Amino acid sequence: MWETSEEFVEYSTNGGKMEEDNMSENENISKDNDEYYNWNAPIQERLNYEAIGEKFEIDPNALKIMQSIGKGYFSDVYMGIITLPNESIPVAVKKPQKDTGSMNVLDGEAILRRQRQALRDELSIFAHLQSSSTGGHENVLKLLGAITTIKTDFCLLTEYCERGSLDRFLQAKWKNGAFEDELVFEDNENEQVWKIQRDSNWGDNYQSRRENGLITTSDLLWFALQIARAMQFLTAMNVMHRDIAVRNVLLKLDYTLKVADFGLSRKLKENDDAYYVGNMGTALPIRYIAPESLKSGRFAITSEYWSFGVVVWELFTFAEQQPYSAEFDKYENNGHFYEFLIDHLSSGQRLSIPNNVPQQV
Repeated sequence: MWETSEEFVEYSTNGGKMEEDNMSENENISKDNDEYYNWNAPIQERLNYEAIGEKFEIDPNALKIMQSIGKGYFSDVYMGIITLPNESIPVAVKKPQKDTGSMNVLDGEAILRRQRQALRDELSIFAHLQSSSTGGHENVLKLLGAITTIKTDFCLLTEYCERGSLDRFLQAKWKNGAFEDELVFEDNENEQVWKIQRDSNWGDNYQSRRENGLITTSDLLWFALQIARAMQFLTAMNVMHRDIAVRNVLLKLDYTLKVADFGLSRKLKENDDAYYVGNMGTALPIRYIAPESLKSGRFAITSEYWSFGVVVWELFTFAEQQPYSAEFDKYENNGHFYEFLIDHLSSGQRLSIPNNVPQQV
């Protein structure tokens, strides 16, 4: 959901990113803003701006956009405030990217339509997930509202996560030396033990470590468990995320994780044998995709297990570099990364095991 340098690849051609477009602070969305949709327009255009559902559609005048906080592949993300009858709450506002570069008007409008459609698809996934008996899941980002009837102000509103994306959080902790490794090796250097096994007071100092901004091995495992629970829920709801990565996980103040960014997600039909066949030209994060899906373009629920393994690797390397960077970065600029990755994985090679990962993991 947030800004990322992640490499995406299209089946037909390499995907490119749009330039970030900063919005002026305190911009209000209003009905005077070019405009609610023209209901005399052709039916296909009308469908682009019909409300997805009254359950999520909000009054545009209730939303104030404050500042830019990140960007995704098809969208920019802002912090906003939504005013409700009894309170005002912070929200994250996801909008199509405005800047289409030096393209002509027709090409620019085509890109905006594609971006809006991506958000509509994501909204549909949110609506499906929140239709469950529990109304969603604690570790899956919650949709709070949407504006889908205004051409220039099309947006999704989700809960605001104060600590931002997990990748940036981890990178900052590592850079600032704020990680406490709880694993130590016995004298023979072959067996790991936890510090609490050697220091009976270790557990009692948990709160002080948290107050001092430290994270520990236990925190990383807790993060992994929360992501696994979110993925279990998605599987139960018959949804493939297809872009599970720490950059698409958000963090609340209390260290609750929220799996986000459902732009590539797909809801599977009951009789499709748990497979989804990717479209030509679809941009995909190839560093996280199982080898069989890379080769065939077919995605299974079980393919997500592979992605989760890559996410665990990211957690214990503090998202310092992209997966397989050490092996293949020298090939990225000559267009052969995709082929080398498939060859690498097909030969049985895997990501190197991080030094601070528990042996059981």
